[in-house]
Amino acid sequence: MGYSGSERLRSSEVARGEKRKTIRIWLLGGFRVSVDSRTITKDGWRLRKAATLMKLLALAPGHRMHREQAMDLLWPHSGRKAASNSLRSTLHTARNVLDPATGSRYLPSEGGSLVLCVRKANCGWTWMPSSKRR
Repeated sequence: MGYSGSERLRSSEVARGEKRKTIRIWLLGGFRVSVDSRTITKDGWRLRKAATLMKLLALAPGHRMHREQAMDLLWPHSGRKAASNSLRSTLHTARNVLDPATGSRYLPSEGGSLVLCVRKANCGWTWMPSSKRR
């Protein structure tokens, strides 16, 4: 999909005419995430910390967490620089697992915070907290 002129979309916006995807996150009965009909099980996350980051954001108030707080929780014994590099790598992995083309839409950074984007109008997906097993 190309852009014309200076018209650009921010990573958290949905292109006009693009189908909205439904995302579901299961935290009870085994962790898994689905993006439309594609299910990502616990084993589908290339880094265990990427799955843990998704869980933390799903449970965080407003589904957002300051980067420093995420680094403290995920790498409590690392220095700031090492933890920051690890977070950057983990975030990149999580975004690629969700959707290699538009993963940053689901996990945008806003200022110093990471956000599990649950604003349907801006992100093109629906938050479906679910404990039902398939």
